[in-house]
Amino acid sequence: MKYQTFPPLPQLQHLLMHVLVSELDDCDGYIPASPCPSIMLTLRGATQVRMPDHTYQPSPRFLILGPFMNPIHTRYAPGTVTMSVCFRPGMLPQACNLSPVTLAGNSVEMELAFDAQTVQRFLVCIDQQEEIAVQAALFQKFLSEILDYKNGKGLGERFLRSHQKMFLPLLELASFFDIGQRQLERRVQDTFGLNLRDMRKLSRYGFCLLHLLSHPTQRGDLTQIAQQFGYYDQAHMHKEFVELTGFSPAHLLRQIASDDTGFWLYRIAPDDFRNLFYAV
Repeated sequence: MKYQTFPPLPQLQHLLMHVLVSELDDCDGYIPASPCPSIMLTLRGATQVRMPDHTYQPSPRFLILGPFMNPIHTRYAPGTVTMSVCFRPGMLPQACNLSPVTLAGNSVEMELAFDAQTVQRFLVCIDQQEEIAVQAALFQKFLSEILDYKNGKGLGERFLRSHQKMFLPLLELASFFDIGQRQLERRVQDTFGLNLRDMRKLSRYGFCLLHLLSHPTQRGDLTQIAQQFGYYDQAHMHKEFVELTGFSPAHLLRQIASDDTGFWLYRIAPDDFRNLFYAV
C-alpha cells in the first residue's frame, strides 16, 4: 500500500484534517470507529463494504460518511486508488447544512448531500487528470466551493481547544462551558452526532491508539497504558478496543507488526496518522 497526504487549504484548516490518497491493490481494510465525519472518493477501481450478514456490498464512488461507533471492514479491487478527508470533530455543522445526528452511523452519496450538478462537474474534471497532486488540488478546490468555511466558531471548535476537559464530571464540564448540564448534553449530540458518553469513549480510545502507534509497546506495558489513558483496568481497555476496532490491543499490535495488508491504515507514519485523524 502506498499513500500521500496533503495539508488542507488555509481557509479549510479549521474544518478539515489532511487529505489522504491511498493506492490499494487487491486488499482488505480494517477501519476503526471514528467521531469524525469524512468525505470519501474512489478515483480508480472499486470498494466493497462488509455487511452484518458477512456479505459484501459495493460502496458508492463518492460519499460522505458520518461518525460511527462500529469498525468497518472494506475490500478493495486491484488497482484501487481512494481519496478521503476527515472533518475535524464537531465541525460538520459549521461547514454545511448536514446534520451530524442524522449522518451518525450512516452515509449519503455526495450527489444527494450537495448540489448534484456541481458534484458531477467535479467528477468529470478530476477524471481527466492522472497526477495525484493535481487531483488533490482539484478535490480541495471543490471542497472550498461546497463548504462554508467563513462560518463562525461553535461548540465543536471550543471542544477541540479543551479536549482534555472532556473527561471532567458532567457538572464541572457544563460549568466550564457556562451552560446547564442538559443543554450541554443536547449541544454535544447536535454538534458531534454522538452523545457525551460516546464522545468520551472515542476520545479515550483515540488518544490511547495514537500512543500505541507512536511508541514501541510490549504486551506487559498494556496495564500501565490502560491506567494512563483513563481506563479502569486492562480488561476495560480490551473491551472498548474490541468494540471500536474489532480487535484487542494485543491482537491489533500483532497484526500491525505482521504482513497482513488489511492493517495498512495502522501502518501510516505516526505524524501522518495524527494529521489525518486526530485534531490535537
